[in-house]
Amino acid sequence: MTASAAQPASEAAAPTRRIRKSRLLAAILCGLVLGGATGSTTAWALSPQPTADDLGTVATALLPPTTVAGDVSTLSVDSVGLGPNEVRATVDPPLAITANADEPTDEGDVGDVFERARAAGFTDVLLERSQDRVAVVGKRHGLAFELQDAQLDIAPLVGWLVPAATVAGAAGFALLAGYRSVRRQADGRSRTVARLVTAGSWAVLPLMVVCTVALPFFLAPGASAADTGDYGSIVLGLVVLGFGLWLPIAAVVGLIAWVLFGRRLQPGPDGDVVF
Repeated sequence: MTASAAQPASEAAAPTRRIRKSRLLAAILCGLVLGGATGSTTAWALSPQPTADDLGTVATALLPPTTVAGDVSTLSVDSVGLGPNEVRATVDPPLAITANADEPTDEGDVGDVFERARAAGFTDVLLERSQDRVAVVGKRHGLAFELQDAQLDIAPLVGWLVPAATVAGAAGFALLAGYRSVRRQADGRSRTVARLVTAGSWAVLPLMVVCTVALPFFLAPGASAADTGDYGSIVLGLVVLGFGLWLPIAAVVGLIAWVLFGRRLQPGPDGDVVF
């Protein structure tokens, strides 16, 4: 037998391995979510945040001369506290924005705020109504304001740095995680390790899918950070604060994957897994 004939025979005898899509998908989604969270939080950490002086400037432009904005405080937009901040003040005496909400926007306190906001160069000045609040909102110089009867808030707008860093981090981490998954699967693993990794991949998939579906909401240049928040904060919140919810789901999904794939994995001649 010649060397050329022996080569195909030896290749045919070698264990064949197939890249398991569930593990590859889990790796890509984990990389996408963690990379996007890292990029978003880093971008917000490098972005300028509003100050009490900024709020004073906005208050001077929007409020009547007889109204004072006091008790100024800086708050995190997100409960986790990683992302952007907003600055809040109380309005004394309170305005009658809620009382004027059903009247034309050129009358009452609402009309006065609209007139002053437009004269000061604010754009997208609107009256927003919801079940729990009525407020006049607008934007200027990278800041968004929200004025209610007794409260004035300002928050930064989402600049291009945030979505760019989020997308770059998500794409980079996803490619790296997918590459590592392919390489590690190609190297072969013992039967037990293969089942563990597969079960773990299935266990994290529900959480990663939720985080991935939520990602586009945070890619909104020009929106108020008070409305969008920080993707890194929401990911950390889902992973840590919602761990009690996801843990039983992960355990059940992982157990199903352990049993299901344990029946399909067979050890090869050298202990590697043959698919």
